[in-house]
Amino acid sequence: MTFKKLIAITFFAVLFSFFGAANANAGWVIEGSVGKGGRVNAPRGWEPTNVMVAPGYQFLGILRAQLGLVGDLGDVKNSKFDLQLRPMLGIYLPIFPIYGRAIFAFQNLVNGPRHMAIG
Repeated sequence: MTFKKLIAITFFAVLFSFFGAANANAGWVIEGSVGKGGRVNAPRGWEPTNVMVAPGYQFLGILRAQLGLVGDLGDVKNSKFDLQLRPMLGIYLPIFPIYGRAIFAFQNLVNGPRHMAIG
């Protein structure tokens, strides 16, 4: 067997494994996370802790649409509890443990001023 044939067989085996896994993983999903940030430039300090719940739906086993509800806890000085909405679109490859996600955030829904961020 030549090296070119081996490369072609490997390529098509990986390609077909993506299609097989995509059919098996559609449906509702829910994710949760807790985050704590910090500022490294002056003035240094901690950011409020945030807690997120993100229900969504996964299409074709690799595409995921979610809406995250984030609560920013008022656990640092001069901060208040606030809410964010984060619509998210993601690509999750079934074999490799990597993913890409576009995040659109609508921040400060409770205490204002409201603004939008993209990540």
